[in-house]
Amino acid sequence: MTMFYINKKEIKIKTDSETTVEAVLDDIYNDVLADDEIITNINLDGRDLTIEDEDEFLKKKTTVFKNVNFEKRNKKYLSEEALDSCSVYLNYIVQKIKDCVSIYNENKTASANKVLIEVIDILDLFIQLMSKIKNDIIANGSNSEEIKKYESSENKLAEILGGILLAQEKKDQTLLCDLLEYELIDCLDHWDKKLIPKMKSLL
Repeated sequence: MTMFYINKKEIKIKTDSETTVEAVLDDIYNDVLADDEIITNINLDGRDLTIEDEDEFLKKKTTVFKNVNFEKRNKKYLSEEALDSCSVYLNYIVQKIKDCVSIYNENKTASANKVLIEVIDILDLFIQLMSKIKNDIIANGSNSEEIKKYESSENKLAEILGGILLAQEKKDQTLLCDLLEYELIDCLDHWDKKLIPKMKSLL
């Protein structure tokens, strides 16, 4: 008999010999979790399910396992956790930017362009994360003035990134390095010291 748990507390789930792990997960989302809760991990007989395992193990019958534990978190907790890690994340990006500028100044354009692509990709993920957290803040009923301040900074970051891509396209290395070293780093410093702490207070 398979035992089911959420955060290691036993729950009762109706299953039969054909019920899959995925079906149980759907039932939990439909009948157990609150609207602001999500499942962040599934442990099958002591083994955490990885992204690579999902297709295979979610389709397995629950009868294959003795113990299935679902870990849940609320969205606010996840947003707070993400914001807590942002300072380290932004410091990493800033160091990458400085490395990029240094390589450009050595006239190693091809190598610098590779680092720049990495910087842009990382910043794209950062913007997506901040946009998601902004939506959580809006859902919590934050006042419109605070959201406008956030959106202004979001637009400023997007504007700087657009300028960087344009400077790269025109092969204007002087402008590109100025935008990276001054505009972009200053903008990220503002996010780190002003915006992110404010966002945490609004969750």
